[in-house]
Amino acid sequence: MILETSRLIIREISESDLSSLCAMLADEKVMEFSVNGPMSKPQTLAFIKWCQSSYVDHGIGPWALGNKHDGSFIGFAGLSKELIDGIEEVHVGYRLARNHWHKGFATEAVSSVVDYGLNSESLECIYAIIEPEHYSSIRVIEKSGFNVSKKTKFHDKFVNIYRKSKL
Repeated sequence: MILETSRLIIREISESDLSSLCAMLADEKVMEFSVNGPMSKPQTLAFIKWCQSSYVDHGIGPWALGNKHDGSFIGFAGLSKELIDGIEEVHVGYRLARNHWHKGFATEAVSSVVDYGLNSESLECIYAIIEPEHYSSIRVIEKSGFNVSKKTKFHDKFVNIYRKSKL
């Protein structure tokens, strides 16, 4: 376990999450703002392997979100390295299965993961990369204390870069 919140267990993603991740990452609505679009089973398995290598190489990565009440898989949230305008930065990424949207899980997970990164991992700041049309994600990031830092192009898409710094 990496973290625990009032409603979530945040832990490393493993192969045992494959079926839940496959269902979530194949959902067109969930993946609407993804640079990859909906993912196949082999792509999802590659994502799991990438997460696990990120844990080993960097000590961070996308982490599974489990519902504390019933143990069900909700989605993932975590920190990973990403090139933003040619500079490697740590950013927060997250996805939730559609049946868990609009329940406050995203904000709870993002706030906890970002606080962990700024405090336990001693990061100076964390970024979020969001398309301007992704209103629900913007709301989550703003409720988690991020502010718009700049506008740029990321994977051929225009995005807003949000930033949260250590206080």
